[in-house]
Amino acid sequence: MVNENQSDDEPRPRGALLLIMIYLVVLAAFWLNTYLRIWRS
Repeated sequence: MVNENQSDDEPRPRGALLLIMIYLVVLAAFWLNTYLRIWRS
């Protein structure tokens, strides 16, 4: 029962989460830049 609680079974959940976070930040920056460019004009 103790072996089931090990998190080593998953390849790299932290790396995938970091990749998703970076993707969301880049996407948000892109939309913010486009919105400001449209709002100023």
